Amino acid sequence: MSYFKIFTLSFCFSLLFIALFIGFAFDSRSTLDQTYEYFASQQYDEARRHLLHGDHPISLADFYLYEGYITREKLGAEKSQPYFLEALQHPANKRSNTAFELSLNLALNAFLQKDPETLHQALDQCLLYTNADHPWFLFFKGNYFYLLKDYPQALTHWQASQSRPWLSKWMEASFQHHLPEDKVRLNCLYAQIELGQLEEARQALKEMLFTSPAATKHDANLLLALSYRKEAETLLPPARPFAFQKAADYLQLLPEENVYYIQEKSSLAHSFKEQLLQEIEGSTFINLPLYLQTLERMQASTQLEEISKRFAQRFTEMTLTGNIEEASHFIQGIADHLHEGNFNQLLASQLTASMQEAIIKGRLHYWKEGWILSQKLLSSDSSCLPTLINALTSKILGLLEDDSEIFKEIYSYLGLWQALEKRAFQRYTLARQLLQKAECLWSLKNEPQKAIDLIKLATSLPFEEELKEFQQDIERAVIKIYRQAVLQDNIHQFAFIQQAVQQFNFNSLPVLEAAEIANQIADAQYLYKKKQFTLAADKALGVLKVTPCNQAARRIAALAAYQEGKYFEVVEHAKHLNSLDFSILEPLAISMLITGEKESASFLRFLSDHQPLSDDNKLRLGLGYLLVSQPEPSISWLTQIQRAKNDGFHDEVLLGFYIAAFQKQDWPQVINLYSQLTPSRQQIPAVQGMIIQSYLAQDQREQAEELFATFLKHSSFDFLEERGSTAYNILKKHLYSFNAYDFAARYFLYVKKDLAQALSYFREVKNPLPDLLLERAQLAYTLKNYPESIKDLHEALQNAQGSPREKALLLLGQIYFEIGLYPDSVSCFKELFALNCRQDLSVHRLYGQALTLLGRPDLASMHFRQFEIDHLALSSLPQNFDIDLKENKSLNKRQQLLEHQLQLYPQSISLQLLSAKELVFCFNYSADSCDDRSEKLLLAHEILKKINEKHSYLPEAWYLQGQVLTHLKLNRSAKQAFSKAIDLNPYYVEAYKQLAIINKTEKDFGSALYHLRQVLQIAPHDEEAWRWLACIEEEQNHFSDAIQAWSKALKLHPLHPLYLLKLAHLSFNLHATEWSEKA
Repeated sequence: MSYFKIFTLSFCFSLLFIALFIGFAFDSRSTLDQTYEYFASQQYDEARRHLLHGDHPISLADFYLYEGYITREKLGAEKSQPYFLEALQHPANKRSNTAFELSLNLALNAFLQKDPETLHQALDQCLLYTNADHPWFLFFKGNYFYLLKDYPQALTHWQASQSRPWLSKWMEASFQHHLPEDKVRLNCLYAQIELGQLEEARQALKEMLFTSPAATKHDANLLLALSYRKEAETLLPPARPFAFQKAADYLQLLPEENVYYIQEKSSLAHSFKEQLLQEIEGSTFINLPLYLQTLERMQASTQLEEISKRFAQRFTEMTLTGNIEEASHFIQGIADHLHEGNFNQLLASQLTASMQEAIIKGRLHYWKEGWILSQKLLSSDSSCLPTLINALTSKILGLLEDDSEIFKEIYSYLGLWQALEKRAFQRYTLARQLLQKAECLWSLKNEPQKAIDLIKLATSLPFEEELKEFQQDIERAVIKIYRQAVLQDNIHQFAFIQQAVQQFNFNSLPVLEAAEIANQIADAQYLYKKKQFTLAADKALGVLKVTPCNQAARRIAALAAYQEGKYFEVVEHAKHLNSLDFSILEPLAISMLITGEKESASFLRFLSDHQPLSDDNKLRLGLGYLLVSQPEPSISWLTQIQRAKNDGFHDEVLLGFYIAAFQKQDWPQVINLYSQLTPSRQQIPAVQGMIIQSYLAQDQREQAEELFATFLKHSSFDFLEERGSTAYNILKKHLYSFNAYDFAARYFLYVKKDLAQALSYFREVKNPLPDLLLERAQLAYTLKNYPESIKDLHEALQNAQGSPREKALLLLGQIYFEIGLYPDSVSCFKELFALNCRQDLSVHRLYGQALTLLGRPDLASMHFRQFEIDHLALSSLPQNFDIDLKENKSLNKRQQLLEHQLQLYPQSISLQLLSAKELVFCFNYSADSCDDRSEKLLLAHEILKKINEKHSYLPEAWYLQGQVLTHLKLNRSAKQAFSKAIDLNPYYVEAYKQLAIINKTEKDFGSALYHLRQVLQIAPHDEEAWRWLACIEEEQNHFSDAIQAWSKALKLHPLHPLYLLKLAHLSFNLHATEWSEKA
């Protein structure tokens, strides 16, 4: 074949190949364009099907790029991320345009997901394919700073990225969908708003309202609302309402389903609430209608409820702390500016709930005044009054279940209840309930006097129309109680029934008839004959309470008392008898002789002339004298019986001689007679105690120890039943009143010197007398058992008088001083010196030290006059519990420790003060809700109020009360409390400082400067006071004085940067070079 033919054939084949390639490529491109058309028309499923099944001559990088675009539009940015990352893994993605486009898509995904870290990584990826000044790189760099809220940097980068070329039509379609120009512009305007460029941003936003689609208009209105809210936050409080109102107006133009509307609405409503509460706490009410109307229009129910709750809480704080004037101004201000709306009902409901809670918690101080004031807001709420009445009724009935509290608190609750409840039927119903409770007290709990008092209280409740019917109810109740007393043969109730009859003016009550009195006397006579003397005496005494002149009852009472050895009662009863027969004369003569009545011997001699005394009566005299500790006449009468050789009385006479020998302190005779006693009488604890003391008196320690061991091990402390004469049984009762535990305690204390064992036996003594309580307290104090000692001393002080009371107060004051409870110590010494100002010098010194450590050197000085001592230089003694609280940083641990200390010292003033201080501390440092914080302050005020009412001489209590009132923003009362603390302690630096703070808050700079200068006179090295003084002087334009104050502060804290800057600034202003050069 010729060369020409070969060339021609080759050329034809080449043309055929090119034609085939072009045809194939055109067909492939047409298929990819069709895939894009589906993508652009948002038919993502068709686009993906064409991409997967079409014949595309594209690289894997391009394939995954398009797959990523489709997936992002259909499933979101997060689902598309793997495709873009996969595309970067293939070699084809090294082409700069495709690789750069992939990196920008990664950046877009990160921005859409608000992930600045991933966005930063994507930007680093972009720098592999482009420069840092590329518009798309600058754009996403701006977005990165936008996510970080670095708005200046964001705006700078956005402004430098105005012209951004599209790298493909796929990129254009996707980016325009997710970042349209309007949204980019809105982001820029949001950044301007955050930077305070409000006017410029508003102008642009208002232009967008005329040119943009509806969705963009909503966003523009949202940003306009945001701009006005931001402006309001920069203005002074009086100028804020207009801006807030404009924000609310723009916000109302948004549809409620807009998610950003919900967020901004919540934020704006919160700002409204905070601004309103701030103004109200400053007693400014003029903007109240504007704020409330706007919030109601915004349907901000949560914020409206919180505002109403805080209003009610604020009113409660004012009333419960006694700031009635402020409360009146507060309520009047609200009432004058409150408009008709839902808020009225909310506020009424919250006020009612707050007053109801005060009732439940027993906070009745100034409650009635608060109720009267609240009528200005509650008059339209018909549900309020029944709610409060029901709360008071429940509280009253609840108190009736706790008998100990009935007459302590119920009066105040009933007073409030009567002031509120004007419905006759309800008043009558509660009176009936009180009557039923009185019946239970009388019949079931045997407390007739309390029952009568409660009935008397109930009669004050019904109105006059129902009072007559209630009187009949009372009469029926008393008749029922009387009949029950008759059935139960309870004669003691008759006196109280008669008291009720007289007190409630019953006209014809068929009780206490003569027949019933006769029945009771007959029962008493029968019981006496049956030798049931105690029951007979009860019957007779019951009749005497009702009819004191009844001679039959008086005679039975005298004879029963004689049989029981109550000789003084026999003599007393005989004085009321009109006639005496021989059956009463002999008992009377013997009783008079034993009790030491004048002419008793001649009276007995006269009776003996008519009828000689029997051995039984002689024994009664012999043993009776022992009861009044007269051993000589006892031995005389016992000797007569012994001479008569009456074997029936031998053992009883021997016991009488034994006791008489002990009373005469004839120790050998006691030891001798003990061995002659019968075993049963030797086991009587009192008899064993006598022989042990006799052995000790004779220095026979071993015998005493041996017998004492038997005493502890085998001694029965129960009454031994045995037969004997009446006189002996009377003596035996007195012997068994001997307290074996007390004897054992004293044996350990004085003989064995074992203080711990002695205290343990002293604890076993039931119903101890004040002297024993004082002795036990002294022993516990010696053993450093302070809680038990304090408990016994408080119990002793309930009944102790005279010298025992002085001893108890002295010991209690000393204990409190030693453990650091100085207010309690001062309280004890104060009462001690009121009882007897003539105390030892050591007591004066101790009292003076306690007063000084309490902050009352003025009172301490008089007690230090006898000592050469500078009482102002005394250092504070350690308070163990206070140190423990400081070491425990946890609020829960501090609270637990304080509760433990209060259990040990429940009546401690110091711990009550510390409890109030802890509540203030919790208010300052806890993250509790507003309700909890307010509750803590009210509880602290309640504690401090009680302390100051009873112990008004404690400066710390007044200072703490001032702190509580300051936190409650009740400055007038707070200043009074701080001033009281300063009156009590003129050196109270912290009180002066608190007054200065309040003065500065109230713009009373003159008073603030005065109080700070007082601080600096007392404590010239107080850096804080110099700093405050300098600030106020500077604020008042007293620059020379300010320079002096700053220079004083600088001397105390050299090279402090703030002080140097202040001095430099002031020196430049005054052209004074000294401090400016140094600065």
